[in-house]
Amino acid sequence: MKQRPPRWCVEKNLAPRLVALDCEMCETTSDARALIGVSVVDERGKVLLKTLVKPPGVVVDYKTDVTGLSAKDFTRVTTTLADVQRELVSIVTAETILVGHGLVHDLRALKFHHAPVIDTAMLFEYENLPRSTPGLADLCKRLLGVEMRKGGDGAHDSVEDAKAAMELCKWEAVNGPSAPLTPPEDKVDPRDLLKLFAHRVKRGTLKSDLIGMFAKNNGTTGVDHADDIEAVHGKFLGPETSRELAPGAPKTTTAYIEFKTIEACNMAFKALRGATGTDALGRPQKAVKMVVHDHDHDDDDDDASGGDGKKRTNIKTRSTEELHKGAAAGVSKMKVTALKEELKRRGLATTGLKAALIARLTDAIEAGGDDDGGSSDGGSSDGGGEEEKKRAPPRTETVMVRKMAAHGGSSFGTKDKSASAAARPAAAEGRPKQPRRVPRPSKRKRMEMKGLIPARG
Repeated sequence: MKQRPPRWCVEKNLAPRLVALDCEMCETTSDARALIGVSVVDERGKVLLKTLVKPPGVVVDYKTDVTGLSAKDFTRVTTTLADVQRELVSIVTAETILVGHGLVHDLRALKFHHAPVIDTAMLFEYENLPRSTPGLADLCKRLLGVEMRKGGDGAHDSVEDAKAAMELCKWEAVNGPSAPLTPPEDKVDPRDLLKLFAHRVKRGTLKSDLIGMFAKNNGTTGVDHADDIEAVHGKFLGPETSRELAPGAPKTTTAYIEFKTIEACNMAFKALRGATGTDALGRPQKAVKMVVHDHDHDDDDDDASGGDGKKRTNIKTRSTEELHKGAAAGVSKMKVTALKEELKRRGLATTGLKAALIARLTDAIEAGGDDDGGSSDGGSSDGGGEEEKKRAPPRTETVMVRKMAAHGGSSFGTKDKSASAAARPAAAEGRPKQPRRVPRPSKRKRMEMKGLIPARG
C-alpha cells in the first residue's frame, strides 16, 4: 500500500492522526525476518490491534531472548500476514502518520508501504557516537522517566514498545528538536567482562576453530591462550547447522568466547593479530584471520555447548592438541619461506597466512604424504590416506572480535574519544606551523592549469 496524504492538517487546521506499531520477527526457512506478532496503538495508548501471526515455512529461530515467544505460543495461531495487512488497511488511512522505533524493519516484515512516518530512532542521537542508535528503553528512562521491561528477562512487549514510541514522538513534538544526548554510563555485568564477542562468523563454524584463533600456531602473539577458554556460546555453530538458508537470511552468526578470568580475557584479546578499531559504541575490536577446517560430522562439536558445563575440557584439548595430532615436530617453528618450499615440494598450495600454511603441511604429514618415510605417527592405512587427501585444505576467514566494554567496565567509549579529541589541539598549541613541502600555485596559475584563462606567453 502506498499513500501520500494531502496537506489536510494545514488546510483544515487539524492535528494529524498518529498511530504507533511494533512488530516481532523470527527466522524461518523461507523468510529471514518473518512476522510473528504485531501491535498497534493510538495516541492515547488504546490497543487497536494485537495478534500473533503464523509465519511461513519452518521456524529456524524464534529469537526467544528478544521476543519472549516460543513454539508453544503458536499451537493454535491461524492468523496470517495477509490477515494482518487487511486489518492495517482499515486502521492506517491516508490521514494517518505511522509512528515506531526502527520502523523500517517493521514495515519490511509487514510488507506494507505507507507515508508519512515518524521513526523515533531517527529523532535522537548520542554525542560522539554517530553510528549508534539510542535504544527505546534508554530514551524512555531519560526523557519520560519511565522504566521499561521490568520483568527482568529482557523480552520485548510489542504493545509496550508501540506505546513508548508514541510517547517519545509526542515528547519531541513539544520539547524538540532535541540536541545530541550524553551517552549513559551503562556498566557491563562483571560476568560479561570474562567474554569476548565474535561476529561475522559464518554459520556452521566449529567451536574448535573459534578456540583455535587463540592458539599460538594460528597467529596469536606471546603464549598460547586457548587453554584459558572456559566455553564458547552461540547459535548456528557446528556441523549440525543447516546450510540451507532462507532468501536474504544472514549467512553469519555470533558467538561469546568465555575465559576463566578477566585478566586472561584481556590478555587473549591483546594477543590477537588483526587490524584494531572500534564498534559503534567505541568498544575495541579487531579483524582477525581465523583458520577454518572442513571437519566431517564425526567431529563431536556438541561437547563445547557449555550448557551443562561438563564437557568443555575435551573441546579445549582438541583445539590445541588433537587439531595437529601426529604432526612432525618443529613444523610450527618453521619460517614462512621454509613452509612454502616444503608445500611446493609436496605439490600443495602455498597461498595464505602462516597459520594456514602450518595447518596444510600438518595435514599432509598426518595423511602419510612424507616422501622421506611416512607419517610421524607410524604411518596410516591407504584408505585413511585417501580420505585425508579428499579433505579440503584449511582456509582463513575474517571475523570481528571485540571486548564487551570500552574502558573501566563501561560499554560506551565517549570518554576516551572526547579525551583524545581534547588532547589534540592542546598538544598542537604553540607549535609553529610546518611549511608545505610543495608550495601551492598562485590563483592565476591554478586557473591556467584548469584552462579557465589563457596562459601567459
